Amino acid sequence: MLTIQIYERTISNKPKIIEKTGNIFIFQCSEDKAKAYFPQFLEEVEIIEPTELRNWFKETFKKIYIQYT
Repeated sequence: MLTIQIYERTISNKPKIIEKTGNIFIFQCSEDKAKAYFPQFLEEVEIIEPTELRNWFKETFKKIYIQYT
């Protein structure tokens, strides 16, 4: 679960929070910034939209999984 403490201590490529409801955060950032920022959280986050970005994460983590098996 992405907590505000994790968000606050991570400085590089930090996207702007535009809405937070419970454990759901909505960020404003470019796809390139999202690709640089969110992988460090591994299973702590799930990218929902845009679909292209979600698919990029899915394919990237699939390649990583294959590399480690």
